[in-house]
Amino acid sequence: IGVELLENMAIFELLRDADGCVCGARGICKGEEQIIYCRSLILATGGAGAVFQRNVTPNTQNGDGWAMAYACGCSFVNMEFFQIGPAIATASGMKYIIHSHMWSLMPIMRNGQGKQFLHSYCPTEVQPEEAVRLKAMSYPFSVRTDAKYVDIAIFREIMAGRNTPNGGVWFDVTHAGKARLAKVQPITYEHLLHAGIDLAREPVELTLAVQNFNGGVQIDENGFTGVRGLYAAGEVTGGVHGSDRPGGNNLTDTQVFGHRAGRSAAQYAAGLNNAAKPIRSSQAKLRAENDRAVQDEIAKVFYKNLTIVRNATGLKNTLAFIEEASGLDPSQAVQNRLIVGRLIAQAALTRAESRGTHYREDYPKTDAAWNRRIVLNKASSTREN
Repeated sequence: IGVELLENMAIFELLRDADGCVCGARGICKGEEQIIYCRSLILATGGAGAVFQRNVTPNTQNGDGWAMAYACGCSFVNMEFFQIGPAIATASGMKYIIHSHMWSLMPIMRNGQGKQFLHSYCPTEVQPEEAVRLKAMSYPFSVRTDAKYVDIAIFREIMAGRNTPNGGVWFDVTHAGKARLAKVQPITYEHLLHAGIDLAREPVELTLAVQNFNGGVQIDENGFTGVRGLYAAGEVTGGVHGSDRPGGNNLTDTQVFGHRAGRSAAQYAAGLNNAAKPIRSSQAKLRAENDRAVQDEIAKVFYKNLTIVRNATGLKNTLAFIEEASGLDPSQAVQNRLIVGRLIAQAALTRAESRGTHYREDYPKTDAAWNRRIVLNKASSTREN
């Protein structure tokens, strides 16, 4: 297989032989359908940030790996847990997160109407200034601390339509001055300055963007998915992280399980006499003319109902939306996004509590009875362990 083909190929479907073993993949390369045969295959496709309206991930991370694994019968764990955090909102679609240390500058936040709003979302026992200070301790949204009120407030203002021109809120640290900005956050300050944004002179638009997924395909200690011939490593997998993820753990995850999955896949392939041929393929159209419009609608629905603030009504509406869209003969690319949304929505609806990155406004407390994992797969209903 040529390196150019692999680098430019978007894969949408895994192929299996008569025994159900993975033996290839089907996708598109430069507009043409391609099929690759193999003895074993490793999924390392990352997460699914691109299926959400706001994200800081590459556009190629659209959950195709999850959807392919789901179709093959893999199980999924911790799908309700993924990380979302503050990021720049610009007309150019710039993807840049606002790290924790920026919050130590005690930014002033205003909505699109020019009004400060954080105090409206903090309970009486929580001072807005304290919530902002706690935000400086951790970038992603989590219910572990009262920093959660910062993210909830931003999200609520955006969803209420009181947003800035580019769909965010105003984040103002001009009071810190150039010298302090350059000292506290030199990389962020210089990077944005080169992009035409001077934090020392003007506020910037801030939104909330999907960043990293803690859940995914369930694997064993060697990266095996439970489906013969199929292995996985990295963000596409679940179970390594829990409801939260300490910063930097993803690097260790990819190195350890990348090595183990590669070794195991090679050993499996070496034990086969010949590469098997698939007995069937769905032959679903890989792309359709209206894909972009449909994907944009999916991205809006998923962002509204599956990110910061979740509740039973929004989750059920999302599942109904997915069911309706699935009946319209969508392309494989769209089907894959719908599968991703169904896995997340079902897991989030099942977990009737708030924990880590999962916040249910109708179940705002953490419940010790839910100290267990939710496992989903195609063959059976939701189960917990």
